[in-house]
Amino acid sequence: RQIDVVVWGSTSFQNRAWYCADVSRALGDVGLWTATPIGVTLSECGNLIAVLRVAAGLVAAGHANVLVVVTDCAASPEQRLVPPSVAVLSDGAAACVVSADPRGFEIRAIRQVTNHRARQTVDDQAVRVMRHNAEGMRRATNAVLAATGVDPAAIKCVVTNNLARPVLEMFAAQARVDYARVFRDHVADYGHVFASDGLINLAAIPSAQDDCILLATNGTCNWGAALLRRTEGD
Repeated sequence: RQIDVVVWGSTSFQNRAWYCADVSRALGDVGLWTATPIGVTLSECGNLIAVLRVAAGLVAAGHANVLVVVTDCAASPEQRLVPPSVAVLSDGAAACVVSADPRGFEIRAIRQVTNHRARQTVDDQAVRVMRHNAEGMRRATNAVLAATGVDPAAIKCVVTNNLARPVLEMFAAQARVDYARVFRDHVADYGHVFASDGLINLAAIPSAQDDCILLATNGTCNWGAALLRRTEGD
């Protein structure tokens, strides 16, 4: 496929060269010398939904194939434990192509919500953190379900960030989906690979044509959801 735009999501650009010269070098190494990079950073571990929103908009505007890339690494070992002890961060990357071709997963609806108050409670108020996360995930998932008219009972699988079980149970409850339908096979093996979790997990779930998949992500103060439909092509 001809790629003319790359939407790159990362919250780990601690060095200026990483988001300037190094991005150009990386794209050149894979032959994308003329691909225009667009950076997405401010949603942190929720960057995947933000990146997909940008990519879907570019496709709607007429771009045929948009490469989505998410990459992250922890700046220091001390940063690997996500407060309040809900995950252990791993370094990693994932990518996919967003296009108008009916193959893979169709994005039926995508939404993102924010509450900046949540950032003020991260370090010392675990109960408030969980309340903010419950409210945010409820708003995001309700929005995509309402936009598509899909009943939660019709959702085949929920794909989330790789977080501790109490958080995933809470997210399932907010989406009104049974916890058994949450994909969690990679939590122990991979840990929380920042914004890459969603794509890594999406590639691993068993799915058949027309299955409804709920992709739900979260950052410190933002929550995103996408209602996906499995299509015929790979």
